[in-house]
Amino acid sequence: MFEELEKKLSKVEERNKTEQKEMQSTYDQLLADQVRLIRLRLRGPAIEPLNRTKPMIADAKDMLTRYDGEMVELYSLVSELMLTKQWFLTDGVAWVVNLVHQSPELEKVVADLVNSVNAVGVNDGIKQGFQAAKSSARSVEEVLGYYEGASDTLDAGERISVGYKAEE
Repeated sequence: MFEELEKKLSKVEERNKTEQKEMQSTYDQLLADQVRLIRLRLRGPAIEPLNRTKPMIADAKDMLTRYDGEMVELYSLVSELMLTKQWFLTDGVAWVVNLVHQSPELEKVVADLVNSVNAVGVNDGIKQGFQAAKSSARSVEEVLGYYEGASDTLDAGERISVGYKAEE
């Protein structure tokens, strides 16, 4: 709806611009006619072209008034929609999340969804790790962080912790 109103607003603005150009050219022509008439100081039938343009000027003023009203109405609708959009993005989403958290049924569904997403993510990560390890042409010693004596250090640590537990 917001995009539709913006399109209407742009169409009205385009029409307004073209009509303003037409009115400006009409005004320029009328001004030139008036200057010419004043210079010639003619009376009577020479003023007739000027009288014929008065209805055109009145029509142009009516169009401007009508389109100004439409533009004010569209601007108010657009600003109202912008405020609604802003509320939805700031407070509305938080309100919906709060309602979900207050609902036991929906809270369980969301918790199950989060747990499922976590499980799928871990599973996919493990699969990708094994695939990367299989496709690697490097030996274990070339892997960054490889420590050859790690197994001995781990065994020694286990023996020490078992010894502390036995003393207690």
